[in-house]
Amino acid sequence: IIKTGLKTVPQTSRRVRDVNIILKMYDEGKTYDEATDLIHSLYPQPILHNAVHTIPNAMICCTALLWGKNDFRTTVGLAVTAAMDTDCNGATCGSIIGMIKGASGIPSDFTDPICNTLKTDIAGNGEVKITDLAQRTMKIIENG
Repeated sequence: IIKTGLKTVPQTSRRVRDVNIILKMYDEGKTYDEATDLIHSLYPQPILHNAVHTIPNAMICCTALLWGKNDFRTTVGLAVTAAMDTDCNGATCGSIIGMIKGASGIPSDFTDPICNTLKTDIAGNGEVKITDLAQRTMKIIENG
């Protein structure tokens, strides 16, 4: 998934360069802490970058996805623990693992409290069922 995503980004970009650093660290057997320490040393806050800078957060998401080993709770936890844009990183990683594992792969203590409901500020879609959104998404995918 990470390598496929990188194909959509200019190959000479800093994002590709820095995400590849994380992929290499993972392949070399480095730890999650070593990876996140490197991210924070390359992109210190608030000295050079703020918490929502895209490159370190992409690195954090990749780190969480790799070291989380397709476990929903672990992956989301690692994404949030790494700091920076915690809400977006947790949501991004959670949605990716959710797509990989399906709804049954998400622990019920994450899903039960929201009662299959998403409340938005989007006109005409103030409150929607998550299962309806999933079905609409699948129709788009199937119809190309």
